Amino acid sequence: MTDPVHGDVYLNLLESLIVDSPPMQRLRRVRQLGTTHLVYPGATHSRLSHVLGTQRSAQNLLDAVWNSQTNPQAKDLSKNLLSEWNDSGDLDAEFAKATVLARLGGLMHDLCHIPLGHTIEDDLQVLDPHDENVDRFNLLWSQIDDEARTAIENADGLFEELRVLIISKDEHAETFKSDYPFVGDIVGNTICADLIDYIQRDHHNTGLPLALGHRFLDSFFVVPSDHPHFAKRMVINVDREGRHREDIITELVKYLRYRYELTERVLTHHAKTAADAMLGKMLELWHDDLWMAEAVKRHPDLGLELTDPLVTAKDKVAATSSGEATEGPAGTDADETQPEDADPTDAITVEVKKRIEHEFLTRSDDGMLEYLVRTEPDASPRRAASAELATALQNRNLYKILGHAGDPADQAIAKETWEKFAQDPQERLKLERAAADFAGVPHGWQVVIWLPNHKMRLKVADVLVYRDRAIAPLSRVEPTSRAIVEQHERLWAVTVYAPADVRDDREQADAVLAYIGEKTALTFHRRDGSVVPSRWELVVDKLLAEINEESQTTRDTLLGLMASTKTTSGSTPSFNELVETLRATAQENHLPGFGSH
Repeated sequence: MTDPVHGDVYLNLLESLIVDSPPMQRLRRVRQLGTTHLVYPGATHSRLSHVLGTQRSAQNLLDAVWNSQTNPQAKDLSKNLLSEWNDSGDLDAEFAKATVLARLGGLMHDLCHIPLGHTIEDDLQVLDPHDENVDRFNLLWSQIDDEARTAIENADGLFEELRVLIISKDEHAETFKSDYPFVGDIVGNTICADLIDYIQRDHHNTGLPLALGHRFLDSFFVVPSDHPHFAKRMVINVDREGRHREDIITELVKYLRYRYELTERVLTHHAKTAADAMLGKMLELWHDDLWMAEAVKRHPDLGLELTDPLVTAKDKVAATSSGEATEGPAGTDADETQPEDADPTDAITVEVKKRIEHEFLTRSDDGMLEYLVRTEPDASPRRAASAELATALQNRNLYKILGHAGDPADQAIAKETWEKFAQDPQERLKLERAAADFAGVPHGWQVVIWLPNHKMRLKVADVLVYRDRAIAPLSRVEPTSRAIVEQHERLWAVTVYAPADVRDDREQADAVLAYIGEKTALTFHRRDGSVVPSRWELVVDKLLAEINEESQTTRDTLLGLMASTKTTSGSTPSFNELVETLRATAQENHLPGFGSH
């Protein structure tokens, strides 16, 4: 087959059987860059095109490793793994096994990806990530062509090695000792086939300029098996004849720069993150509606209604006696009872996740939106809201930026902020709803916070290099690469989005940002760059504007009164309630301009 990035891509019979299997053809309907096409219209390329390109890139890297036996770049090395295999008479057999594994790994490394995958798995955590979702892998693997699946499972050790390349983050993968660690480097680590393909493919389809060289490929070799730290790992030799090959380092740094550019201009584009935040809210509402429906069905005696608050419903379900009959996981008896200490809400959560998982595995990116747009006449408010968001995404009617926080002081607490408000998505959800309530936004789901993971996934800088007769990650020995990593980390920011009418209401938008800023200890900036005042300052400024008063004395007096009126109850008064409370207090204290009761 012919690919726009790599030209001809050749498959053998085994690989053709795999590609023609339903789980792989499903990847035709999964976009590589999710919602990015809403910003870059050409970015509609599929994960199938990516994995085919990754397989081709894996073969290119294998060729470079094979050529390292005779390439002049390797002559300064005393030995590498291939020379070790050659000395033992195992070179042809071992490299053939590694080749089969690397090509299959490149082809199948995204087997478990689903529509909108990185957004709903990594950023929003609605479903388990593709690279640790064992149940999804088992289901999809069972649908691979029988002849191909049998051939792989019957080959000595091949299935176990391949499984770890696809499911790389579960407990089994963490303890698995591969016979071919360098194949993991070829398929999905640092300067790897995955990166080499998507850097070119994503730039090509987004229209971003790209000018990469490939001379560094001649410098790859595999470390011998007796190295104390990096045995059988892929390494790039950046030394030759006693001098550093700066041209090789330059090419590696270019990959870092282009990876940074892709993140800055594409992956963190404000319109894309707005779409992703809306998508997350849409799925949360759908999830909660499914949860309530399942709870009503399983516990008819509790008097639950679809419109009940989710927290209330979960409390009621959790209070039911344990050990009751529940529908067990697939493959178990329906009347199997839960353990005595089991939380009854867990069974509902598992069932809802299974439902969502099924829908994502059988639909495309667009198909998921089309499915969620449709609602029944008696749909719950949650389901109706998810349909409204799905419709908005279909029509590219995106939420607008209210403000963002990303100063150095904010970035310094990125880890703590993510762990408190995003590691558990429910914490972010509660913050969004509370901010909407405070500001008087009609619906809690109309305020969405984009709070990315503080770990920016920049593996490129960890490529192993051989320099000064030692092996170490590039970022530890090359200053420019460290600077790019730091620049990449500075992209971290928290952004708040809402519908256009909320954005255009300066008072309401400020109230949302002030509330979130206070709760997170982040400094939010408006769209014009100015800092958003505190909640108390906003209230005071509103009253000062009403009486057309600009004196600092009056402002300080009102701030003092504001401090004395802060509520100590469990509930948080809204912005307008605070204004009225302060107005009444100012009148009681006979402040000029406020009259009296």
